[in-house]
Amino acid sequence: MTTTTPTTTKHPQQAQQRNYEDIQSKLGNGPARFVYPNERSFSQQLISLTDEQRSCYDTLKKRWEEKERGHTFPDHMYLRFARNSPGKTKFKADTAWKVMKKYDARYLNMSATKLEKQLLTKTLFLPPNLHSKDGHDVFYMRPSLYHPKQTPTQTIIDNLAYCMQSMMERSEKSETEGIAFLANMDSWTFE
Repeated sequence: MTTTTPTTTKHPQQAQQRNYEDIQSKLGNGPARFVYPNERSFSQQLISLTDEQRSCYDTLKKRWEEKERGHTFPDHMYLRFARNSPGKTKFKADTAWKVMKKYDARYLNMSATKLEKQLLTKTLFLPPNLHSKDGHDVFYMRPSLYHPKQTPTQTIIDNLAYCMQSMMERSEKSETEGIAFLANMDSWTFE
């Protein structure tokens, strides 16, 4: 994808509109413009499940939604819980259920906007287009940029949860195989 450099002109609004139109023509319309290339849609992933895997997904969804619990999960989250159920064997409803019950609903509404100040410190973030040699998305951490006296621990945990959730949402490979982790320990000391 080529990038467009903003044009300097006497009419900055026209230049901005041309840049917007250029970007939109490359991305297209609708939510599909945010899908990573070669990623299967949620419905395609659901169709590809075995009967046993689908049963786990359906069980989790039905069990959670049959009772008022203060929040519901988006459908893709039920699949995530099933895929990542604790233990050697995945797609186990009982072990996934235990994790679901402990899930902090605050993370369902976490956004980059809410964490902007923390994300700008680049203590924890997702470097764009950085992958391990096996093709896993990379999660980057630089502990020396964390200052406990200035940033509450909960803010760092929220940042961590937001980044991890974002990684799972953007790539089926991340959700099924895991992610890579890179810790830059430069300038890090105990204080």
